Amino acid sequence: MLDERGPEDRLALGELRRFLGLTAVLSPALLERFAGEDLGPQQRWRLALVQLLLDARAGHRATWSAALTPPRILTALPLRWTVELALRRADAGDRRGVELIDYLAEVVPEPATALVPEVARQVGLVDTGGRLAARIGRPPERPLRVAALGPLRVEVDGEPVGDTALGRVRVRQLLALLVLRERVDRDQVLSLLWPDLDRPRAQNNLRVTLTHLRQLLEPDRAGDAASYLLLAGRRQLQLRRCDQLVVDLWETGEQIGRAGHHERAGRLTDAIDCYQRATRRWTGRAILADLAELDDLRPELVELELRLVDAACRQGELLIAARRPEEAIAPAMAALRADPLQERAHRVSVSARLAVGDRRGALEAMEHCRATLIGAGLQPAEETLMVARSLEIAGSS
Repeated sequence: MLDERGPEDRLALGELRRFLGLTAVLSPALLERFAGEDLGPQQRWRLALVQLLLDARAGHRATWSAALTPPRILTALPLRWTVELALRRADAGDRRGVELIDYLAEVVPEPATALVPEVARQVGLVDTGGRLAARIGRPPERPLRVAALGPLRVEVDGEPVGDTALGRVRVRQLLALLVLRERVDRDQVLSLLWPDLDRPRAQNNLRVTLTHLRQLLEPDRAGDAASYLLLAGRRQLQLRRCDQLVVDLWETGEQIGRAGHHERAGRLTDAIDCYQRATRRWTGRAILADLAELDDLRPELVELELRLVDAACRQGELLIAARRPEEAIAPAMAALRADPLQERAHRVSVSARLAVGDRRGALEAMEHCRATLIGAGLQPAEETLMVARSLEIAGSS
């Protein structure tokens, strides 16, 4: 750029300052020039990062500023250079190089897994690369599936994992919590699962529980290798979203989101398909039942169940509108198993049976609706009364 515009072109220099982490590494002349300028705070820490990388390449162990946090480094340098910096500093015995690798393992695990051994070979640090690669872990050879829309199950190649760890209540609860939130603070886990224990005992229980959970999720993992699917940082625990881990509850949330997008775009057939994929494994049974006893999680579980009930009802309504009423009964019944007072699901059940010509079944469904509501001290809503009147009219015609 400077070759084209000249060394004093202010626009060119301004653009180069925006990418200081690249330009100052690639051009010693620019590094020298920028180092002599009165830079702002953002440019100053980027320049310090460039100098840190160059010093590491030269074999110098320069001071690692506290401002150079792993998130900042990753945003300022290409990933390859970030890995190189971590390797060189770790090889020099700097703990912060190891911490940088741990951060990459958490936020960009797949590219980091590929780059660490590759960069290590290029810079002649194969042994250090092997040691740091072990901290990232390796993807399991066979994808793992966690089923959470009913009783919690873990499957490999469609077969349930028979590990005894799943028989431990706290292991199931920790796995269910990670499915629910994906990422959770260690302190939250301690307060939720061991509220009556002092901190040292609770932390020890968590360590033991994490050991069992790692074995459950990655039974083929070598004992000294890091877990790939379960990220256990100093402050947080997380299940890694990747091709090797399939969680039906996560898939359901994604499909419901896509269904709403298709509806807003007027693509109702696509919306129906997404709703069906979202609820096909859900029969109305309690979701993440192992967490039911934890009062602090009840609002989240209720919200999750309401979202599924709403998706099942909407699926039924669209199927009836698409003249596929025979397919609408199953999602309506799943919604009613979860929430017997859900009038919307009752209306779908009645309307679908009437649309397929099962007037007797529709009458029984409507009577069941009335009895359920009255038993709870409720009166049918106007929309439900309209469906009842439609049923009466169909009987008189």
